[in-house]
Amino acid sequence: MANKSFISKILNAMKEWGAMIISIIAFIWTCIQLSQNDNNEIDICKWLVYGGLALLLISIISIWNNWPKKKCSAEFSPGRGNTKIKIIIQKGSVLKQKGIKVIHVQDTFETSINKCEKQSLLHAFLSLKHIDKHDLDKSIEESLKSTGYASSLIDYPLFYQLIRENMKTSKYDIGTVASYNKDYQLVAFSNIKDAKGNVEEKDYLQYKDSVNKVFVGLQKAHTGKVINQTYNVGVWGFQYNGGLYDSRMKIETMVRSFISISRRNPFCETLRICVNGKHAERIDFNKMQVLLEYIVDTTE
Repeated sequence: MANKSFISKILNAMKEWGAMIISIIAFIWTCIQLSQNDNNEIDICKWLVYGGLALLLISIISIWNNWPKKKCSAEFSPGRGNTKIKIIIQKGSVLKQKGIKVIHVQDTFETSINKCEKQSLLHAFLSLKHIDKHDLDKSIEESLKSTGYASSLIDYPLFYQLIRENMKTSKYDIGTVASYNKDYQLVAFSNIKDAKGNVEEKDYLQYKDSVNKVFVGLQKAHTGKVINQTYNVGVWGFQYNGGLYDSRMKIETMVRSFISISRRNPFCETLRICVNGKHAERIDFNKMQVLLEYIVDTTE
């Protein structure tokens, strides 16, 4: 990990200073080429060719150096041994990444595709061809029973129980984790509000508390002493909006919570936070890189 960190610093330095260094070399090279004229006459064509090539090279390097990033990353030490934990924030879908894919769901573990938001990660997960709903429900039920999570019953009006087929009436605490195969973990993040399937909106303190509970739940669900897995998560709670409570603040809350919990008891080698769709367009990953490094340096 130390070697990777060193190489990463070298590459970042090359990218930061590369444009300026190559521009200087191109300028000197152009001057040398233009000065090689035995007749001491100005060759306009030669000036145009070499000058154009130099400008083209400088432009290509400058564009590459300032091209918008699609991800950013940083590392931190949990405080024991030489272990380094990496945090990646990138554009893309959780479902397309390698490693454990964390799907945030309602506290009832609702798996009906008709009862979840079309733009949600759960909807995309349930739409995958290899996901069998019967097998999924069975796996969730067995996983919850085997881990001993306690549930409570929701007293829905009989009317809603009649019109909603296979309505789930058991709810679990935020942070409850159910495993599906070896690649997926479903975790309760939002509270069901009513029989229509609406969820409760959270203020900042409630959101922060839910994020902490989710990471604690994932930590408890981790089995074994090896922490070489990659956990892929979306940005939880994009439906909670208002004021300055934007996507940047949600990502910052998630990163700080993960670092704090991992410093005490790490459970993975890499956390990848995926930002998908229109939300990714609102994030400047160059600025996010600066913010991420600041968060890592200031979170205990």
